[in-house]
Amino acid sequence: MRDLVFKRLFYITNAAWRQRYVIVLPILIMPILGIIIGATTPRKFKTITTILIQEPSMQNPFLKDLMVETNLKKRMEALTALVHSRHILTEVAVKRGMIKENEEDPYKKEDEISKLSKALKVTLIGNELVRIEYEAPKAEGMVDTLNLIALRFVERIIAPQRYSIYKSRDFLKKELEKRDIDLLKAEESLATYKSDFASELPELHARNVIRLTQIKDALSSHQTALKGAQARYNNLRKRVSQTNPVIGRLEEKIVNMMGELAVLRASYTDHHSKIRALIRKIKSLENERARTLSSNQKINIGDLERLWDRASMIQTDKGEAPLLVEQLKQLQAVENEIQGLEEEVRALKKEFEDNNLKVRNFGKHEKEITILKRDITVKRKIYEDLASRHQLAEVTGALGKFEESDRVKMIDPPFKPTKPSNYPIILYVIAGVIAGGLLGCGLGAILEVADTRIYTTDKLTKILNAPVIGRIPLQRVHGFDALTGLLDLEAINVNKQVQVAS
Repeated sequence: MRDLVFKRLFYITNAAWRQRYVIVLPILIMPILGIIIGATTPRKFKTITTILIQEPSMQNPFLKDLMVETNLKKRMEALTALVHSRHILTEVAVKRGMIKENEEDPYKKEDEISKLSKALKVTLIGNELVRIEYEAPKAEGMVDTLNLIALRFVERIIAPQRYSIYKSRDFLKKELEKRDIDLLKAEESLATYKSDFASELPELHARNVIRLTQIKDALSSHQTALKGAQARYNNLRKRVSQTNPVIGRLEEKIVNMMGELAVLRASYTDHHSKIRALIRKIKSLENERARTLSSNQKINIGDLERLWDRASMIQTDKGEAPLLVEQLKQLQAVENEIQGLEEEVRALKKEFEDNNLKVRNFGKHEKEITILKRDITVKRKIYEDLASRHQLAEVTGALGKFEESDRVKMIDPPFKPTKPSNYPIILYVIAGVIAGGLLGCGLGAILEVADTRIYTTDKLTKILNAPVIGRIPLQRVHGFDALTGLLDLEAINVNKQVQVAS
């Protein structure tokens, strides 16, 4: 194994020696090219600024909930792209005088923006430290340019938080005013509904039921009293109708004639013409009275009124009203009582219907009031939630303003470079030496692999499949290696024979 290693090292060294010119020439040439490249490379100046973006409130458990996180690590790619955007770079280029505000040459504008974008590099170190690098061919004006870029970068970091706070506060304020109006309308609707149906509210349902029962009992009692009064009125009316004034006048005439008859009988016999005439008159009146009683004629209200007018003026000798007057008085009293009871019954019926409607509408009113109250509850909850969020937004905005000066700190401000940032010439020379060595070794390896000449007995034995008996020393003839040439020719012939044999 050891012999094999030494043998291979020998072969490698032997091949490197054969290709020594190919390996050494690039090593000598490439450092010179490195010196030329290093000397001709344009000089570049670099300036750096380091910005610390910290969130002190996030470390305070009492203020953590009121702070809006910056999320610098998650937003770094977007912020980097934003720094390289045409919008920001155009603004910086205009302010630095690289291009005019209304630049008419689009190629110049594009070239300046492209150069500025390539010269910038933004790196996040840890979670809170940002490093911005800027390269330029001249040191003049680099500090101002980097300050502008750093300022725009910081603005883009803080802007979303500030924008979100202000916008959320304005939105919550407008929405709060709108919800306040909606809540007032809902409360006003409930109050109006309660005012319109004040006596039918669900809270008064029990009282309405009790009142309905009382009205029902009173109505029943008055209806019974009305029926009794009507019965008495009909009875009295019947008695008054039977006490017909025509019958009374007939009886009065009959009585008077009976008296005259008695007087005449004292003087005359029954066969006297006067007595017979008077008896005929009496019988005629009695027949008339009988016929009137048998017909049972009723009198109407108009007759009663006229009868009352006449009877009220009739007085007896003792100042007492006759029987008819008393009956008429009773009839009028009962009639007045009936009218009063009818009015009371009508009023009770109307009140009963109204209260019955109130009781029946209990479910409808309760449902409507429940809907209105639920609407008020939802709107009040939304209003209170928005009011709470608005207050939190106000506090968050105040906290952001309070900590604004401490959140962003420039650790290393931009500086004016005093020397170029290009690599020194010695590095180009070393790089040339290394590159030349690699190139020379690569070319030597390629040439050695491509070389078909035989230099070792092992290779010849492998090709001929026969052992080497001896080796003829090198013979030089007139400065030409004749033996080597013959061997090369013989090797070619041997290779051809091997190919034909195979």
